[in-house]
Amino acid sequence: MFCLNGAGDPFYTIFIDFFCDDVSGNRSKSWNKHWNIYITNRNLPRQMIFQERHIHFISTSQHASASEQFYSLKKAIESTHTDPIHVRDGCSGQSTCFQLHGQAGTSDNPAQSEIAAHIGQNGRFPCWKCKAGGDQKHLGTCEWYLSFFEVNLPHLSISLFVEILSITISYTKATPTTIEDRQRDSGVKDVFTQYWINHLIESYRSERVKAPDRPLTEIVCKVETFVKENEDRMYSGFLTLQGFDPANDTPIEIPHTILLGIVKYVWYDSHHPWSKAQKATFETRLQATDQNGLSGQAIRAKYIMQYANSLIGRQLKTVCQTAVFHVYGLLNDDMLCIWRSVGELSALLWFPEIRDLKTYLEDVRVAAENVVDAFSVIDPNKITNKIKLHLLSHLPADIRRFGPLVGVATEGYEGWNAIFRFCSVLSNHLAPSCDIALQLADQEGLKQRLSQGWWYSPSAQEWQRSSPKVREFTQCEPILRRLLGWSDNRASACPGSVKLQSMDRRQNQRLCANESLGNTKAKSALNSIDYDMESIWYIGAKLVSQSLDDCPLGAWVAAKSPVHEQPVLGRVNCIFEQATAKEVQRIAVLELFHLSSSRHQVLGMPVLNRRHDEESYIIVQTKERQESDNFESFVEHNAVNSYIINLHSFHNAHLIRQVLLRDLTKPLPLFVNREEKHQEFVENYQKSKTSEGGRKQKKRKQADD
Repeated sequence: MFCLNGAGDPFYTIFIDFFCDDVSGNRSKSWNKHWNIYITNRNLPRQMIFQERHIHFISTSQHASASEQFYSLKKAIESTHTDPIHVRDGCSGQSTCFQLHGQAGTSDNPAQSEIAAHIGQNGRFPCWKCKAGGDQKHLGTCEWYLSFFEVNLPHLSISLFVEILSITISYTKATPTTIEDRQRDSGVKDVFTQYWINHLIESYRSERVKAPDRPLTEIVCKVETFVKENEDRMYSGFLTLQGFDPANDTPIEIPHTILLGIVKYVWYDSHHPWSKAQKATFETRLQATDQNGLSGQAIRAKYIMQYANSLIGRQLKTVCQTAVFHVYGLLNDDMLCIWRSVGELSALLWFPEIRDLKTYLEDVRVAAENVVDAFSVIDPNKITNKIKLHLLSHLPADIRRFGPLVGVATEGYEGWNAIFRFCSVLSNHLAPSCDIALQLADQEGLKQRLSQGWWYSPSAQEWQRSSPKVREFTQCEPILRRLLGWSDNRASACPGSVKLQSMDRRQNQRLCANESLGNTKAKSALNSIDYDMESIWYIGAKLVSQSLDDCPLGAWVAAKSPVHEQPVLGRVNCIFEQATAKEVQRIAVLELFHLSSSRHQVLGMPVLNRRHDEESYIIVQTKERQESDNFESFVEHNAVNSYIINLHSFHNAHLIRQVLLRDLTKPLPLFVNREEKHQEFVENYQKSKTSEGGRKQKKRKQADD
């Protein structure tokens, strides 16, 4: 129970996500390490959370770790439970108040391990979320190996605290070596408490040296008194924050775990053995990729191959979405299977929304199991060496707890590091942490004033805000809003709108190009009888779908048929617009394709076949601001009669699966009898370790000789 001193005002609870990261304060490659903490308001709509405007700087230090800095933030959070923060409601003008609660620790894997008081992946229990692995006695056994394929007993918050407390009070019989052994065996190591553990050991030893004849009980009593008096200061704020579970509230971070982890593993294993000719082949294929329907920036295939070992997230995102098509013929079947599994899982994890949670969780579970199994076929040691493979087993639980994991990704925070870096470069370099904090605090105040926010004036004893002209200026200047990282999420184009073909000024063209419907493919459409084929229409260059995608001529789309009211798949052949005194009418002529009832034999994706009958075209009328009848961009591959729908594309992955039959999109288990296959993995793992041990023993013998 919290003592809420709301003074009769409406009361709210705000959940915050916090991000901890080590950031360089330099723009050059010279590493100038700072530990930073940022927060976001989890109550905001998802499309607003990672706007620059809504990421807030908390603290930075070159010396204090994230756990040490969070201790002060924890105090501030818990103070709102008894003394809520009073603000002015911007809509009603009424005084309101709120309290803060921790929601999630969204950081990269090492930082999340520190948050959860975990020793890291080199411990006997390398996972911070569960007890996968085992002690030295079980190392290499069948049970130990199989534990990496599933979710094990969780690390409970109370059990973490009890273990740290037990380690702390065992200082009288401990040495740094025994403490390290116990931490390695339990997997529990709190960086924040480690300072105090070392301090207690040194205090105990110094007291023994000062007074060797002094009774041990008296020395122990003195040190234990110190522990009781400073107990609140000795344990990490992550462990003691009310309502926060460090192991469960640190969701799997998909940019680092998937792109910079799983995708990077298979990418290296793929390109590393290639010859120059094979690399050139892949580069040519990748550069020829049609980006319409992909999520990411422009493809730079030459750069990707030149710096193949140093790719960052956005480049690996491109590789992940397209590689399965381009590596065909360059890799064996087992490696191709890994690419299929990784691409399928990655697309599922980038869903921005979930319509059917039960079905989605089942798909993610099967896809994650396929990735782990596919890697184990190639190398049974991989899952024990790369903890990110084991972390895939925790995906369903984290999705159930936090929703789509793209909503707790850290890409927004990583981008915000650039603002911090500019403040660091332009600081006085005498007290950089203080100077950076003051500069960012001034920026927060400026954003509050320019974004129509209110603030309390102690001198006037009233709530104030900037003048109407300042507010109007901010609204009318999009450049200023972009500089402030403030986006209003208004669509630049209306769904259903059409952009006409541009006029050719060189030929003194004064009107947009136009054509009668009878001279186009519209005359062959199924519903051509509904339109006057002699009417003149302006020719469009592209239209905007319900999902706010630009669909140019040749784009793959899904639409509702005006004939039988069922979804159809096709390609935009013509776009027209006609304006009259009463209304503006916009239509598109689609070339229809038939969806095959079976998947592609090699890639396992749905196949579209060209229709050769007379009724292969249809006219659809674009509609504005509707939740259905959406258009979708697909990826075009080769100009043939059959096309493969790229289910590895991140863009509109959730909408594509709504249109297609589930039997054509759901992940299929890699092995019918997974348990039997795992036993085979165990045998291969133990054989590899035995042969590895024999090689090491032979080398030692040769060295001795």
